Amino acid sequence: MPALPCHQTASILPLRWQNWLLGAIAVLFLWLGPWMMPQAIAAPCRTIAGDRICIEQITRSAKNYWEYRLTLSRNGQRQAPAIYNCRDRRWQQASQSPAFAEDGIGDWLCRTLSARTSEGKKV
Repeated sequence: MPALPCHQTASILPLRWQNWLLGAIAVLFLWLGPWMMPQAIAAPCRTIAGDRICIEQITRSAKNYWEYRLTLSRNGQRQAPAIYNCRDRRWQQASQSPAFAEDGIGDWLCRTLSARTSEGKKV
């Protein structure tokens, strides 16, 4: 097969059709992209005593690994940040430090967060 000059390339489609095809593919990806993307992982939620409780924001203490600073939402209303101490089973908000209620939010949070960290997932 003879060599082609530098300005010519072997192509099935003429250049104008190549540009049109690339443009159509780009538009198709931009149009279908949001539907082809996997859904984001939703915030963990649970219904406790008739209230829908969701974890909005989590920060784990670097010094005390058993403490989590959490912002929760209760029935869609964002709550003030609180510190949950999973070792002593207490939580602290606005200088109050009550113990966890049996099968309440604190127990659920500590079970959920310890399971996530032991699986190697980021919290």
